[in-house]
Amino acid sequence: MQSYTDALIRALETGTRFEPAGPIPTTHADAWAVQQKVSFRLGPVGGFKIAPPKGDQPPAIAPILASRVFASGSRHEVNDTLGVELEVGFEILQDLPEDGFPARPEAFFRPRPVIELVDSRIAGPLAADPFVKLSDLGINHALILGTPINGWDGSDFDSVSASMACGDAVLLENDGSVPGGSAIAALRLLYDILGDHCGGIRAGQTLITGSLHPMTLLPAGTVLRGDIEGLGRVEAHLR
Repeated sequence: MQSYTDALIRALETGTRFEPAGPIPTTHADAWAVQQKVSFRLGPVGGFKIAPPKGDQPPAIAPILASRVFASGSRHEVNDTLGVELEVGFEILQDLPEDGFPARPEAFFRPRPVIELVDSRIAGPLAADPFVKLSDLGINHALILGTPINGWDGSDFDSVSASMACGDAVLLENDGSVPGGSAIAALRLLYDILGDHCGGIRAGQTLITGSLHPMTLLPAGTVLRGDIEGLGRVEAHLR
């Protein structure tokens, strides 16, 4: 799969898409091997994303490149459309213990609202293949960080009061559920599985726990405003 990996790296560097012409990832291990090579070439890693397991498949975990992490209010170029997701994110305050997930997560994590923009680097029907998507950094395009809150008491996020407005469209209004039902459980699962993959979890990174609403494709010219009660607001501009 070296030709596929090289083409994916070029597409990430140039903001283009390609249609795979040779072997592609066909297993979870294949996809993680590609992620590892991409992060080695294009790193450092600024965080990780996790989606709950489906059926007998493991959870979908992918690195987010530090070069694709932005502050709230940032502007992002759109070729045609970008997928938009409002999520609960967690800043890593200090390296996590090696002997188990911390009993007091508030000492290690600081929650914040985030918007993830998603877009495939793959052209053609293979863009929908789950292992191709996983290898393509979980199709992360960008991560936009809202202001973190201080004084979090370590309580979980499951169902939250959240709103997501995209121009005149409302994707979410006063409601939202963390995929899998628990943000803390998502962090714990990520900790248990990740190990040193793509460098592992490190202080300063941001971990994201899945969209509070269905992913929606939006065009250039859209202003994104997400609010999560108790966390605050995050904004981005598609141009």
